[in-house]
Amino acid sequence: MKTVLTLFVPCHKRFALTLVLCSFLMGFTAFSTTYTTKKNGNWNSSSTWVSGDVPPSSLPFGDVVNVNHNVDGISNNINISGTVNIAPGLVMELQNPHTFTINANGVVNVGSNSFLEVNGTLAINGELNLNGSGILSGSGAVTGNFVNDGIVAPGKAGNPIQSLDFSSYNNGGSILDVQFISPTSLDVVVVSGSAILDGTLNVSFIGSTIVAGQSFVILTAAGGVSGEFAIENLPTYPGIIFTVIYNSNSVVIATQSGSPLPVELASFNAFPTDKTIILQWQTASERNNLGFEVERSSDARDWEPLGFVAGAGTTTERQEYDYLDENPLLGTSYYRLRQVDMDGKEAFYNMVSVDFGADEPRFKLYPNPAFASLNIELSEAAQLQVFDGTGKFMEALEVGEPGVISMDIARYSAGAYFIKIKTEKQFQTMRFLKE
Repeated sequence: MKTVLTLFVPCHKRFALTLVLCSFLMGFTAFSTTYTTKKNGNWNSSSTWVSGDVPPSSLPFGDVVNVNHNVDGISNNINISGTVNIAPGLVMELQNPHTFTINANGVVNVGSNSFLEVNGTLAINGELNLNGSGILSGSGAVTGNFVNDGIVAPGKAGNPIQSLDFSSYNNGGSILDVQFISPTSLDVVVVSGSAILDGTLNVSFIGSTIVAGQSFVILTAAGGVSGEFAIENLPTYPGIIFTVIYNSNSVVIATQSGSPLPVELASFNAFPTDKTIILQWQTASERNNLGFEVERSSDARDWEPLGFVAGAGTTTERQEYDYLDENPLLGTSYYRLRQVDMDGKEAFYNMVSVDFGADEPRFKLYPNPAFASLNIELSEAAQLQVFDGTGKFMEALEVGEPGVISMDIARYSAGAYFIKIKTEKQFQTMRFLKE
């Protein structure tokens, strides 16, 4: 047995009910607002937007921002729960030290050949769509799980030599585009977590002179690097061969001579023991080989000689060599061979990396970002050097005992800086932001 409940509404009241419902629905749709640019300008300026309507700092779900012109000066914190569409061929800049947050329901669509330039912080909790050819650039920081579906190009449009930080990085089968001038002036992707590599690597040399034996660190990942780029588009330069070296926590571009080398190196390896690192290499042939100078680096940029191993002169028979580093550096070290001829000519061979005694860092920086002063916590005496984001030397400090020192950075311009900390047994480079 079924019971049916029927609601009867008198005719004269049905019209009134319809008006109420229509008014309710019209009121509901009125909550969705579209904001559209009318000219190039500042995000916070009413003159940039149609009807002078500046988007709110917290864009609600359902609202839409159409960026049809170049927009800069996003100089306050922005929270996106609606949708931001950046039309093709434009630049939208997020300024330091402010944060642009894409919330869980938020979506940012970057058009073809448009730059989303992050010089502050981009927090990704929702969707960032580069759509195959949109470009994520800048010298700030990207937090959240970033998966590249377009192009990542650290630095600014027209001023590319910068570093761009990520909490995690997944190249997503897409493109990483880096440029370099010298080992200390180059684009760098700095990842505090892990990096997953695949897709395409585009490398461009925009300097004037390059020589064999140089190394360019283009990516570091404290949580480790996995995978490799499927396609490597490397620069061309007379007499120079470029190679990509994948290490456990970094990716390095190395240069070597393109001319026939006097020594045919068959293998070169590094093996850690409890207290030392053993280097072993073999040659397939040698011509006028005086010997090998073994060099070591903590950052694949600055090298120090460790010792010399005599060569076999001229031979077509396989030769085996080894060298023992009795005082290895903690963490990741890089080694390379500088081969010297009887007539004094030299050639560099590809480097190898090895991890030794890696443990908890003995140095801490805080607060980071910092405004007027930066605290540096040291567990032993150390020498400190500070460089700006382009590799320009800023200042040096020598600390004679462990403890916490406060470094005055009030005079520094806002941006990214690197501090090199060197002790008797360890060399580490750390990054901080000046607000």
